[in-house]
Amino acid sequence: MANQPDAPQESIEHERLKLEAANVDFSTTQGAVFYANFAQGQATLYDVRLMLSCVRGAAGMEKVVADQTFHILMSPELAASVRELLDRILKDYHAQYGELRTPKVPSTSPDRK
Repeated sequence: MANQPDAPQESIEHERLKLEAANVDFSTTQGAVFYANFAQGQATLYDVRLMLSCVRGAAGMEKVVADQTFHILMSPELAASVRELLDRILKDYHAQYGELRTPKVPSTSPDRK
C-alpha cells in the first residue's frame, strides 16, 4: 500500500495518480476567495508551509503592510504535486497569453544577492 514506509515508488505514484483522477464532489464544501500578491514558504522534514498574503504599500513607505495572510500546511509529497499542477497551468498560460511580466523583487534576506 502507498502509506507503508517501504512501499515501492511505483505504488506511491500510482496512488497519487488515482487521487488526481478521482471524481471529487465539492458540492458541500464551504470556501472563500482569497487574493494574494505576495508569497513566502518554509519546509521541514515533514511538512511544507506556504504563506500567501495580500499586501499593500506606497512609494516611500519603509514597509508594506499585509492585510491578510493565509497559511497552507501540506506534506512534501502534496507540495510536489501542487508544483506540478502550477507548472502545467503556467505552461498553458504561456501558450495562450505569452510570457509573464515578472517584476524585480528586492532581496529580503542578507544572504541573497
